[in-house]
Amino acid sequence: FPRGEFTHFAGIHNGDIVLVGPKEAAGIDPYTGTLRWLVPMPPGFELEGLPVLTQSSVLLPARAQLYEIRLEGPVTRIVRPVAGANTSLPLGNIVSCEGRLVSANKAYVTGYFSFEETYAYLSDEIKKRPDVPKPMLDRADLCYLHSKYADALRDLEAAEAALAAPPKSDRALVARLNRMMFETRLKLSEVEAARSVEHIDAARRYIFDETARVRFHLARAAALALARRYQDAVDEYLTVARDMGDLQLEQDGSRARVGMLAQEQIRKLVEQYGEQVYARVDAELRPKFEQLVREKNEAGLREMQLLHPYSSLADNCLLEQARIVETQEFGPLRAQSLLRGLTLRYPKSDVLGEAFEMLLSNCLRGGQHRVTASVLKEIEAKYGSVVIPWEGAQVKGAD
Repeated sequence: FPRGEFTHFAGIHNGDIVLVGPKEAAGIDPYTGTLRWLVPMPPGFELEGLPVLTQSSVLLPARAQLYEIRLEGPVTRIVRPVAGANTSLPLGNIVSCEGRLVSANKAYVTGYFSFEETYAYLSDEIKKRPDVPKPMLDRADLCYLHSKYADALRDLEAAEAALAAPPKSDRALVARLNRMMFETRLKLSEVEAARSVEHIDAARRYIFDETARVRFHLARAAALALARRYQDAVDEYLTVARDMGDLQLEQDGSRARVGMLAQEQIRKLVEQYGEQVYARVDAELRPKFEQLVREKNEAGLREMQLLHPYSSLADNCLLEQARIVETQEFGPLRAQSLLRGLTLRYPKSDVLGEAFEMLLSNCLRGGQHRVTASVLKEIEAKYGSVVIPWEGAQVKGAD
């Protein structure tokens, strides 16, 4: 039968011929050539060596990471990374021998042990040299890679105590400890929801660079929201937006502006919990808003309204922009656009009356009588008998 794009013959499993190619792996009936199963490779996957068939799976060496397709068990026929089998060395061709993996490339022959074997080896090293921190860090790293975060934390705390004892600490090991402690605490905050804030707060002292600082504050805000401390969560997100907003953070394979990430989370909190968090947002923004109004800073007001559309000051930003631009060249038309935007976006605004008053005055001064009538009809249709104070008189309905 034709092999097509299947460049590698991995072996025979339960009577199926297992073939592997750069884009797919497949099981083929050897007698009829019928396709029994087909598994696509994940995006960006590149096979770096020959695949190997074990009793229960196909192992696929990629760049610095081993993948598998399980052929037996509860989760089958999905290409996924093998936990803890990442390495800084290119894997090359691999073979399975007595339950262990051996890989070979142009420069190295490397042996890989199971979690149990490696854990036992490092435990013996720790017993032999209980005052040496490196084996403790190695075992913590091993536990972390296998999602055993509580065990990793225990070893990290022991390593920290060993590094604190004389002689003078190794700076490289201290830096490694700080990074590992930070990452472990963040992971524990995700898996131990009841102690999420506690783990995050404990990670503060291990912040090792500016990116870690941003991640700390974002994680702390999420933990506070999970603990139903919504106003405190908003405070944390506002701190990120104010102090770190221009920084970039890796997010789902692309870089995102930190300020926008924080604002998106605030928006979600406001949508879910409304008045519980409005007060915190407005208290943070009001001094800046008042300063922008005094300075007649149209650009600043526009930015505030765009960044904080959920704030009760957003409609005020539009109103004050309209006041500023009204006297400029082509200002009346721009003011009309801003005021119409306010009335459409914020139908329950406290400044709705002022907005309609300005809009009508603007239209009448410009001789736009038909537009004025149209606006009045729109007011009547939407709000019924709304009374608008206007230059000492009252305008009611479309008349």
